[in-house]
Amino acid sequence: MTKGFIDIGDARLPVMKLVATLGPRVEPITYWVMIGDSAVRGNFEQHLARLRYGLSGKVPYGLVVRASTISANEAESYLIEEEFLRDMLGAVSWEHRRMLIGTGV
Repeated sequence: MTKGFIDIGDARLPVMKLVATLGPRVEPITYWVMIGDSAVRGNFEQHLARLRYGLSGKVPYGLVVRASTISANEAESYLIEEEFLRDMLGAVSWEHRRMLIGTGV
């Protein structure tokens, strides 16, 4: 598992990348977790976001956004996933985009 970013216009979206395998099936995955209005990567960032919301008394929504391909070519798969995610985020309304990437991006 590695931390990365996807450039989406004038912002950089923090993402996680990993490869899942099952027998001969290889599936590169790009994902991020939304906790309230923050896109977070990994356990540490998720714990900080939960702590921040807990101390504020607010209950945040949670959301996982994931894209994957089935291919042994990881580099090509990640490029395809990034292009798909940029196109998807560009196709939704600002309100929905904000729910998917947060306000801190």
